[in-house]
Amino acid sequence: MKFKLLAGFVVASMIAVALVACGSGAGAGGGGGGGGNKQAQYRQMLDTTFGSSGTVQTTIVGTQGQGANAVAIQPDGKIVVAGYSASGITSTSPGIALYTVARYNTDGTLDTTFGSPNGWVTTNLTNLVDKANAVAIQADEKIVVAGTFGLVRYNNGSSVYPDGSLDTTFGTGGIQTGFTGFNGNAIAIQPSDEKIVVAGNNVLTRFNSNGSLDTTTFGGGKGYVWLPYLVSTSTSAYALQIDSNGYLVVAGCITLTSGARAFFLARYNTSGSLDTTFGSPNGWVTTEFGKMDDEARALQIQSDGKLVAAGFTEATSNVYTFALARYNTNGNLDTTFGEAKTGMVTTAFGTIDDEALALGIVPTNQKLVAAGFTVPKANSSYFALACYNTDGTLDTNYNSTGKVETDVGAAVHGSDDQANALAIQSNGQPVAVGNSFVPGSPGAGAIGLARYEAVQ
Repeated sequence: MKFKLLAGFVVASMIAVALVACGSGAGAGGGGGGGGNKQAQYRQMLDTTFGSSGTVQTTIVGTQGQGANAVAIQPDGKIVVAGYSASGITSTSPGIALYTVARYNTDGTLDTTFGSPNGWVTTNLTNLVDKANAVAIQADEKIVVAGTFGLVRYNNGSSVYPDGSLDTTFGTGGIQTGFTGFNGNAIAIQPSDEKIVVAGNNVLTRFNSNGSLDTTTFGGGKGYVWLPYLVSTSTSAYALQIDSNGYLVVAGCITLTSGARAFFLARYNTSGSLDTTFGSPNGWVTTEFGKMDDEARALQIQSDGKLVAAGFTEATSNVYTFALARYNTNGNLDTTFGEAKTGMVTTAFGTIDDEALALGIVPTNQKLVAAGFTVPKANSSYFALACYNTDGTLDTNYNSTGKVETDVGAAVHGSDDQANALAIQSNGQPVAVGNSFVPGSPGAGAIGLARYEAVQ
């Protein structure tokens, strides 16, 4: 795969160790070179009431680089972002990375009541490369974060427990670690009992609300189940949703016997067993756009129960495009979706590398928004959004093409931006978060946010 992790940042080589994927990793973009004023095309459709003309960059004091991998919106509209910040990197040491959680007010300013007075908190789980990949907000508004090596739960404010403090009723001092090979890529909270389900590389794990493994019934009493695979243990889950019936649905990628990688979706009963009515008789399905590298990175469930997965496909050798697939509730491709009515859609921004890493559904009209990055030219990459009508065609009412590219930092020496996560506000405004190049600071990255005009 071509998943980009800000190759121009000094932190990249260290963080990449914690990113285990279906395929081999390669960088895209750069972070240097170029010059001149940024073209207006890279600042379109932004909500100029948010941050600095629609975008925000946050650097954590005392670190050498940071980025965002997940976002959630609280009931009050505040924006919670989870990711990592790195420090201690030298010519002889890879340094460490910490879970990093920041909260923003609705106008894009840091909420200094969270982790007062900063607006952000960091948590060291293992003194290694700790990277938060997923975030969820409980019904009581406590914040649960999953990533490499474990889980963390934070309080969300009271007279006794301030915003951003570790919830000491969870795990050990607010932290749950100790699972060999555990790497949480996605998280969901069961509404019926507040149990926490985490999907990652090769495994699906469920925790009780206090952070302990759910060894009552899940996975036959183990608390986890291994994902199906065809070639060794080469299946990864990057997205997780709970449907209206309580089924657990994961999406990611699987290595086929041919060596190619394909979209992978599986549906599980609440006990952790595969639901064999989905993709009968297996309980899982695979989808190939081409014959090389296809990976699902995001998943949403429509109001009618249909499943939409988004990711990327290797259209030709080392050239990637956005890829979406929609499935009926039985796991079959929905052949009413896409211009060709195949159930599959691809979208190119340029001719080098375009990858969707996140997906949202607009609550008011069920339109789809995919987010990721595009590499329009050497040494530059930008946030990329594609908006789709409910039938899978591009929504050309949005920015006239249905596509938007954003230079988060308005850099004058090229850009290195990548949207890793997306949330859609109740008014239809997409909020994308990820990694962003800081102008004038070679080798250092920031948490980047962009808020866009509503998708009507």
